[in-house]
Amino acid sequence: GQYIAVQALFARAAMLLRPGDQLIMCDEVMPGGPEAGESLHSLVQLKSVAAGHGFALRQENDQSARAVPTVALMLEATGRYRDDLRQLLEVSEEQINALDESNKKYQSKYASGKYGYVSLCFSFAGAQAE
Repeated sequence: GQYIAVQALFARAAMLLRPGDQLIMCDEVMPGGPEAGESLHSLVQLKSVAAGHGFALRQENDQSARAVPTVALMLEATGRYRDDLRQLLEVSEEQINALDESNKKYQSKYASGKYGYVSLCFSFAGAQAE
């Protein structure tokens, strides 16, 4: 979801679904409102846009605790396979360092609650009148 504009996502889903259908999605989000400079969807905004397109939130599950260990695994993997990454894939030391720094920022943002990962189930009531 984070690479698709929220308005476009729900507008297209509303065109494809019939009343009573469900839309299930998983997305890495910012649990609060939108923030300048952040590429993740705001969960608050996502829910609001969904409602505006005729979708009612039926279930929300926070999957953050399951997502967090994957970042630690990436950091462990870049440490363990650093030489292989450089030699076999021709990845530069600078690229590996940049990936590690990015993953450390993700860890910090998850730890502070700024980032999260959710699964959402919406039911579609029908397209809203313009």
